[in-house]
Amino acid sequence: MTIKQPLFILFLVLNFLLIGVGCPFKTPDSDLNLKAKEAAEALHFDAGDTFVIQRTVFGFGGLAEAFAGEETKQEVTLEQIIPGNSVTLSWKTVFPQKKEDGSFENKTKTGRLTSSTLEKGTHLFLPAFWQEGDQTLEDQTLIWLSKKQYEELLQTGKTHISLGLLDEKITSVLRLTDALQNAWNALQQKAGEVSKNQDVTEVTSSNYFTETEKFQTLMVNGVLINVRVIQASNWFASYVILANPENPLVLKVTPNPLSSGSFNPHAPLDILSASLGYEIREIHTKK
Repeated sequence: MTIKQPLFILFLVLNFLLIGVGCPFKTPDSDLNLKAKEAAEALHFDAGDTFVIQRTVFGFGGLAEAFAGEETKQEVTLEQIIPGNSVTLSWKTVFPQKKEDGSFENKTKTGRLTSSTLEKGTHLFLPAFWQEGDQTLEDQTLIWLSKKQYEELLQTGKTHISLGLLDEKITSVLRLTDALQNAWNALQQKAGEVSKNQDVTEVTSSNYFTETEKFQTLMVNGVLINVRVIQASNWFASYVILANPENPLVLKVTPNPLSSGSFNPHAPLDILSASLGYEIREIHTKK
């Protein structure tokens, strides 16, 4: 036996002890990846579960003046959900309304939404567009990707998400201030111009084809956890999607600044586009 042979045998023994037979050595990062993946896939929603949605301005909270001074926090309760098929939810928004004497009082808005297109739908229905009363939607998947969209994103890194920016039905219900109505017209004009050179509904994912994991911190039943997500984007916004085949919930939509390369708080177009964004901050499940 040469001198090199004992060293080689020692290496084999150590390798066996550290790695094991057919079992790769787990690094802290791989353990974190596994926990976040398991946490995302473990989220199953049932009737009675609730979400807290905050409309956002590039991650810095709601912009009250964007929609006639209304508070932009929405509480959502699931009334019925069949993953990949249909969902019915009710929502409530409490917002301060200014009185004639200059003081404020809280007002409440409520609504109910039903979608039966979670299998093949292509349109998100942003919380900024939700109206009081009952609405039954034809092609909108509310705040989920459809099963088809999620599978396309995983398999090809691309799918199509329409936000209704060119939909006249949405324009008719927004009730914008004059300044923001002009901004909405400019936003539609911008979308129309972009659509001449590219598909404005196409989104691409930056992490579908690699082992790089992406995480989002989420409050679930009062506990902050990391969940695995898929990040995607297009000309208008970036999207953070829960990596859960049964419940591909769109956790966050962050519009891009459209007037220039960075957000301009004095530009009505940027204010309006930013107010269309949202983030799901909390989830409470009954199980």
